Amino acid sequence: CNALSGERPFLCHYCDSSFRFNWTRANHIRQIHKMQPYACVTCEMQFYTKYELRYHLLMNEHQSLDDSTEQRRAGQLFFSSKCGKNLDSQDNL
Repeated sequence: CNALSGERPFLCHYCDSSFRFNWTRANHIRQIHKMQPYACVTCEMQFYTKYELRYHLLMNEHQSLDDSTEQRRAGQLFFSSKCGKNLDSQDNL
């Protein structure tokens, strides 16, 4: 287990930082390197987390709650380790 062994196999593609877990690397990239992978398709505002996007959707009534799942999918990005970019589809990886 990574937590017990002290291994840090997840590397930041923007700096020399390394992490024990992929989710901590993702948080680091969002917070330190100002990546905002979740976007509202109605007003194009960007957010660090899907929870911030969901709150934005609820407060601004951009669409019904039934459509919020599709909205989150539309804002999801996938990180490519080959080119170091966030892509909008796993098919582009």
